[in-house]
Amino acid sequence: MVIGSLVAFTAYVWVLQHAPVSKVATYAYVNPVIAIFLGWLVLSEEITSSIFVGASIIVASVAFIVRKEAKPPATEDVIEAPARGLAGADATP
Repeated sequence: MVIGSLVAFTAYVWVLQHAPVSKVATYAYVNPVIAIFLGWLVLSEEITSSIFVGASIIVASVAFIVRKEAKPPATEDVIEAPARGLAGADATP
């Protein structure tokens, strides 16, 4: 158990240095889902329908946040005003 915690913490610190903080913060939501999966896989724990629905909502929410952040923000077209004071143009408004 100590070795698993050490590996997880080391991975967390590495990701914290190489990824945006907002993406790293999603680990707090995904870790319980992974723990449920590992409990089912290793210890044959039961996964009920409510656990499955809750885990699905968590994973979908995290995927939505990560995907939303990955898209560049939309840029608005800037309409340029006509230039004034050009050479040879009438200087009076």
